[in-house]
Amino acid sequence: MIARYKGAPFRRCTSETARCPETCGGSGEFATFSITDYLHYARKGKYGGRRQTTFAVRISDFHRKPV
Repeated sequence: MIARYKGAPFRRCTSETARCPETCGGSGEFATFSITDYLHYARKGKYGGRRQTTFAVRISDFHRKPV
């Protein structure tokens, strides 16, 4: 896949569980990418997933420590 880096904004989890927002795993900095092209793509069967247009990877936790 070929992607363009868009930045690493901080996201705060807004789910209202006992672990949110500090320890639930949904808060932190996420490196975000926009997918521009696929080098190889195969749709698995009739109900396989479509091509994604964006992708994100969590790079730090709520306290901005690397994951």
